[in-house]
Amino acid sequence: MSTKANATLPRVGVGALGGTIAMAEVHSEVKGAQPAFGAEQLISAIPAIKNHALIDAETIANVASPSVTIEHILEAKRFAEGCVEEGAAGVVLTHGTDTLEETAFLLDLLWAHSQPLIVTGAMRTATAVSADGPANLYNSILAAADPTLRDFGVCVCLDDAIFQAKSVTKTDANTTWTFQSPSWGPIARILEENIRTVHQPRPNRQTFVLPERPEPIDIPILEIGIDTNPAYLSLLAAASPQGIVLSCPGMGHIPERMIPALEQVLQQGIPVVVATRSPGGSTGTHTYSYPGAEVDLIDRGAILAGFISARKARLLLWAALQSGTTNAKLAALFKAIDV
Repeated sequence: MSTKANATLPRVGVGALGGTIAMAEVHSEVKGAQPAFGAEQLISAIPAIKNHALIDAETIANVASPSVTIEHILEAKRFAEGCVEEGAAGVVLTHGTDTLEETAFLLDLLWAHSQPLIVTGAMRTATAVSADGPANLYNSILAAADPTLRDFGVCVCLDDAIFQAKSVTKTDANTTWTFQSPSWGPIARILEENIRTVHQPRPNRQTFVLPERPEPIDIPILEIGIDTNPAYLSLLAAASPQGIVLSCPGMGHIPERMIPALEQVLQQGIPVVVATRSPGGSTGTHTYSYPGAEVDLIDRGAILAGFISARKARLLLWAALQSGTTNAKLAALFKAIDV
């Protein structure tokens, strides 16, 4: 569907993947929202956008975001690339907020174009009082059409703010201001329909080319807490995963009694990435050297994720391995791509 308007306006592709932004309570006998609306219906809720952009809308999927798959994400990438090839100034994808940050980050690892790719969603359903979806979609289209965000990679736009994909996270399960970048803040804000940049992203974006048929993600995340049983790590390794991500306390630390299990995993040639479980901040490199601290883990061959969260480190590790990066080069890659 294309809006009919002034041909001098920028073209923006809008691909819908589902999520709360497209949900409504459609069955009176079943309480709770379910997917209901496609891309054209979402666009129809913001008629004023015709004054700012020509819209090419397509429903790619209509699922709750916990059910989004790699194939959904790759199909969204194909849609976005098709829009750019046909002259779009930028592209917007609507998505559920539960896994939005993961989809945005993986797309950022794969998006090699200058045009902005904006991912947005909503915390309230389309039929809720004060639904936030229309404003988020409206602002995202403005952002996608604005040359200010060219070469920024993939961004996330909600609640009048724009965030870099690799630093944004969902911080609250309920509120509309849930998306934040705890260590960095937004890269831009939307004020009176204008994009106001706050700071420039670091020029260290790296993109990957996946094989035509990439393998499914087989990289578990194990969160480390007080007295975590080392057997859990051994059990994960027994399944021969592509890699393992440890979500660790502080700057990337594990209990001393887990070291033998870690060494066994590394000896099997399974890459192990260590991320901080804190919502903000980074893993260390040389602050602590006790057994199980970051200095010790680096010496043993673990990879430190820096500012990248465990769930994003999982996707970065997968994309790197699928694109042919060897285990020996993974540590340098994570360091280079850090926020």
